Amino acid sequence: MPASDEDPPAVLEDELEAGTPNPSAQQRSSIPSFLFIIFMLWLLTSHNGEEFLARHQYQEVLTSLKYQKSNFTAWANGTESNFTMPERDRKLDTLLPHFLNYTGERQSSSYHRNITAFIHGDATFHNITPSYLASTNVSSTPWMDDANGYMLNSNATNTTALISALGVWNWNTSEVVAFSFVERRVNEKDPHEDPVLVHGRVELTDSVIAQDLRLEFEGVHFISNGTVYGFAEPSGLRRLDIRELPALVPPHLQNATINLIEPELQSRISRVETFIDDGNTEQETSADEVPKTGCPFIFFGQVLPSNKPEYYMKELEEELLHPTGINMSPMPRLSMDAVLISNECGIVFEVKNTEGLRSRAFFRKVTNYAGMVGVMYLALVLLLNKQISHSRTPAGISRVSRWTFFSQGVIDCLSFSGHVTFVILSDDKPGLSLLVPSFLAAVLFMREAQFSMLVGEFQSPEDNSRTTPSPPQPTAPATTTPPVSTSDSRYTGEDGTLSLTDDATTTTYPPLQQATTTNTNPQPILPTTNATPPNTAITTPTTVDPRQQIAPSFWVFFFNHLRRDGQARIWLATFFVFTVMLRLVLTPTVALLFVATIYCCFWLPQIVRSVKKGRSSGLRKDYVIGVTVARLSIFLYFFACPKNVLDVTPRRWAWFLAGFVVLEALVVILQESFGPRFFMPEAYGTEVIYNYHPPMPASSDTEGGDQNLGDCGICMDTIKIRHRRKSIDEKAGAAYQNLPAASTSAATGRRWFGRARAVRERKTYSLAPCHHLFHTDCLEKWLAIKNICPQCRRPLPPL
Repeated sequence: MPASDEDPPAVLEDELEAGTPNPSAQQRSSIPSFLFIIFMLWLLTSHNGEEFLARHQYQEVLTSLKYQKSNFTAWANGTESNFTMPERDRKLDTLLPHFLNYTGERQSSSYHRNITAFIHGDATFHNITPSYLASTNVSSTPWMDDANGYMLNSNATNTTALISALGVWNWNTSEVVAFSFVERRVNEKDPHEDPVLVHGRVELTDSVIAQDLRLEFEGVHFISNGTVYGFAEPSGLRRLDIRELPALVPPHLQNATINLIEPELQSRISRVETFIDDGNTEQETSADEVPKTGCPFIFFGQVLPSNKPEYYMKELEEELLHPTGINMSPMPRLSMDAVLISNECGIVFEVKNTEGLRSRAFFRKVTNYAGMVGVMYLALVLLLNKQISHSRTPAGISRVSRWTFFSQGVIDCLSFSGHVTFVILSDDKPGLSLLVPSFLAAVLFMREAQFSMLVGEFQSPEDNSRTTPSPPQPTAPATTTPPVSTSDSRYTGEDGTLSLTDDATTTTYPPLQQATTTNTNPQPILPTTNATPPNTAITTPTTVDPRQQIAPSFWVFFFNHLRRDGQARIWLATFFVFTVMLRLVLTPTVALLFVATIYCCFWLPQIVRSVKKGRSSGLRKDYVIGVTVARLSIFLYFFACPKNVLDVTPRRWAWFLAGFVVLEALVVILQESFGPRFFMPEAYGTEVIYNYHPPMPASSDTEGGDQNLGDCGICMDTIKIRHRRKSIDEKAGAAYQNLPAASTSAATGRRWFGRARAVRERKTYSLAPCHHLFHTDCLEKWLAIKNICPQCRRPLPPL
């Protein structure tokens, strides 16, 4: 019977009977897919991200500002409001004159009309807690009686609350204070608006641990009499309320202060709304930090009067804000006396000896600094490129020390990190000028790291040869005739032949083979040894169990790779430097120690290598002098100039460190003239180095001009030196011995100059161990290609 379309196939029937599931009959359930889609939608619409939290935080701030504005407006209009202005503490009127002298009189004095500036000065701590005042003789200090009356109704009587409010900050060692003020005018077009609101921060510095306590500041500045009133509270407390500023000012100035509050609140509301609408919401991380203290302060300041009349101060302010090129006298010094009082903690800080720098003057100072450092780094880049071009030969690379360039690269990496960090934190246009020195510092660091890796790769066989054990010596005696180099060689031949002699040892080279055959390719004279038959012992191969061949771990492989590959070590060190630099920039004490250590040592590795190898550094004189001057200029600007851009306190040891670096550079330069070991006894030399520039014998021709040494074996030109009847060293020594005792000091100087001149003249020729004479420049170019003699093909030691 034929199968119809509706009957199942026989194969399917057999599979179903056998219990095999039918794949085509199974359908995937829609529940897991539905749950997966729901989960993805929940992740996409979840409001737990940082952006949503920041947006929610801004919305809370906006709601709070609107609430404050509505209540303050109602209170100012005399209608029902939830805001109440605190009463002014009249006991401050008797306490403040002991610390602050209010001298403001509009008719007799003139003041700085804008205190948008950076002000720093000395802070003196006073303890006015009730327990301390009770244990102290009040009559010994005039202001203690008034302080005791001010602290009668204070919360500082509760010891537990007082200790909790004081926190972990050490108030006794806070001896330096810095103010960063920015004025905010209601009408930006009116530069003569009076009064104006001021916001910013106050920083107390612990002189022992070099840490800062930052306080947020909100205040008001009265230009007519130079007084400043405000609140200063630790970051994170968020208790500053500018609506309470009128309670700090004298009664006759309260109405002018009240008129500033409502426009300021409206301005803040507009800014927050703009941030929310534009999506520029960033979550603040400072709120998560635990405050070091909970002490709020009230601030009273008095700008010291200037020695210029009021109309002239207005003209100076106009010229500073809108420069026209008019020749005017410089702006008078900005100085301020201030007092910080905390009733809750019983603390008074008296601020004296302040000096301020206007913000525009500071920005101009930053721009000038960026230009100066940019020129320095550009000069360093050019000098480095010239030095790399000069040393990019086998002979040049073998002389320099990689650590000299790597240590300078570390300094430049730190400079790059510091400048970029300043640009990010400044967030203004003048700070962008620092991108120029930061870019040049990055370029300089990359070039120095690249060249140090090249030097390390070239010198790695030299380093590996020190750790590689020498093969065992053959037992059979060998007959060799190798040339032996000497450290001090001289001409002694009288019949026109060249021979080298030394005081301790005498070296005689075998006579060169005469060209009596037709062989046009002379072979180098090599040492001859008696051949020994090779060991033909048959070793029985052993089988190793594959289970015993355990592959080395990753760390073993990594360690062996670093041990063999010098370039990998340099890259690892570079990564470490980049990782640590930002940490150092944000830690002033560690950064100071790190910079001082690196600056002490960046010429020292080159001196050590030159002494160890018995060869000069090969560094150009202009490179050594230029690098020393440029780097010390930047270093001394920060650590010796009292008015540097970062306000770093000058260190006396900076001059000693600079002198040590100059001494190192002087040693590097003198090693080129007097030899790499001129300042140490010869017994301390670690290697015997062949001297290519031995003193030449005196010429017998007394009438001639320059002494002719023969033809150069490379360029075929005549080798000439200045004619001397005696050898250079003999003449200098004889001249010194014939002088009277009174002229010994002058003779010593002439002797040293004579030796330097003699060494410089001997540098013009080079005598190879095989007695072939060349120009030094010609031989240097030849050795940059091959390390054999151009004439006899013998191996040559480094020049």
